[in-house]
Amino acid sequence: MAAHAALRQSVTDPAGAAWHAAHCATGADEDIAVRLESLADLESLADGSGPGTGPLAALAALECAARLSPDPERRATRLLRAAELACHHGLADLGRQYARGIDPAELGDLGRAMLLWLHDLVPGNVPVGRERIGQLCAAARAVAGTHPDLAQKLLHTAAGRCWWQQTDATARQSVVRTLTDLRTPPWRSRELVTLALTDPLSISHVPLRVTEPAGPDEYLFLGQVAHLTGDFERAAELLGDAERPRAPKAAEDGCRTSSKPGPWARSGSVPRGTPRTPWRPRPGRSVPGSDTATTPPGQ
Repeated sequence: MAAHAALRQSVTDPAGAAWHAAHCATGADEDIAVRLESLADLESLADGSGPGTGPLAALAALECAARLSPDPERRATRLLRAAELACHHGLADLGRQYARGIDPAELGDLGRAMLLWLHDLVPGNVPVGRERIGQLCAAARAVAGTHPDLAQKLLHTAAGRCWWQQTDATARQSVVRTLTDLRTPPWRSRELVTLALTDPLSISHVPLRVTEPAGPDEYLFLGQVAHLTGDFERAAELLGDAERPRAPKAAEDGCRTSSKPGPWARSGSVPRGTPRTPWRPRPGRSVPGSDTATTPPGQ
């Protein structure tokens, strides 16, 4: 500790000084935690090619900042950021470890909504049932006014659950109703995926236009919509564009680089169970938006 204290005074690099200060701390210290959190913001944008840079350094900084946080809510929020960053870079085990260290009681509405969404990003950490779909919809309503992007992610996650759990029309309609209560057309690309997973007939006529400049997620989401509504040729084109290398600015938005997985591999970008065949209701079940029931082939 004495060595860290000496280096803390002599090191001129802000990042190095923050690390040495953290190792000298004997208890909670919000000032050092804030410095580490700022350091994590810079490190998370690095490509990891240099020593001590990149996502792993950012995770270490956030973990240390959480440990030094005197306020329980700030601690939980920093762990939440670390868990999300870990999942984004494919570090599921580390993301699960951070998520388990978060007490929902220490979070506000926003933090609880983020934690709910985060739990669906971590493989093997997802309870199955209609109750979770209702929780996701309620959380989306709670944060829609202040954090509309998070509300979109929550509803997208709920719609993905409807698909791979093969829920009944009531659960699907609850997602659609929440979306239409919070937003009106024109729909954004993630919202189109949400509708394609729950009520594909309602958007089968919507043209899939890419608004430039577009990042890979825009192509990815529209490609999923085309696939779910049966336009496989257009889906192949859009999903191919999602994997196409782009300039560095687009790469920051999520395009594949040498050190990051492509958008298909990123947690949360593709709902579990994205189908390889056109959407069709199971025999004897009603079609969304229709009063008729389907009949098994040949009957």
